[in-house]
Amino acid sequence: MTTKSRKPTPWRRTLRRFIYGVPISFRIIVVLLVVVVIYFFNRPATPDKVNGTNIEAIQKSNKSEGGLPKGNPTYTTYLPEGKTIDDYGGWTRVSPAKNDPVYAFVDKIGTVTIRVSQQRIPNAFKGDVENKVAELAEEFLATQKITVKDVTVYVGRSASGVESIIFVKGDTLINITTDNKVSDDALVKYIESLN
Repeated sequence: MTTKSRKPTPWRRTLRRFIYGVPISFRIIVVLLVVVVIYFFNRPATPDKVNGTNIEAIQKSNKSEGGLPKGNPTYTTYLPEGKTIDDYGGWTRVSPAKNDPVYAFVDKIGTVTIRVSQQRIPNAFKGDVENKVAELAEEFLATQKITVKDVTVYVGRSASGVESIIFVKGDTLINITTDNKVSDDALVKYIESLN
C-alpha cells in the first residue's frame, strides 16, 4: 500500500516562503497593527446620550472654569459664626442646572473634612416639613436624633465612619456629610455655630 504525499499547491509554497523570509520583528508589528485596527472597528461608540439626556450639554452647564459652577443662593443660608462665604472660596452649586439650586461649601470639624450643602425647603415638604425631613433622613439611614436648640438633627453613621447629618433651620434644608467620624459634642457645637 502506497501513501501519497500531498504536495503543497504553488500559492501556498510561495506564501510560506514569503512569511518565513520576513523578519520576526516585522511579523510582530503587523500582528499588532491588525489587532489595533480590529479593536477600533469593533469598539462601541461613545454614547452622547443616557436615557435621552445629552451628557455633553449637562457637563457644559455644570462646569465653569475647571469645576462646578460658583453662584449666590437667593434663599437664606447659614455659615459658622465669624465666617463669610469668601473664607470658603464662595458657594458652589452642586445640583444640575435644571433642578432647584443646592449650594455647598467645604469646611472642617477638627481634622475631619465636611461638606455642607443647603437648599430652600422643597415645595413637596411644605405643610408637613417635620415628617418629610424624617422620611428623607430615613432614606439616608440617618436614624439617630440629636436636638440642638429646638432643632431635630438626624445623624447617620456608616461602618467606615462617614456620617450624614440632615436638619432644617428656618426655611433651609441643610445636609452635612463628613469624611470620618465626628463626636456628638463637636457636631452639636458646629451646628450651634451656624448663623
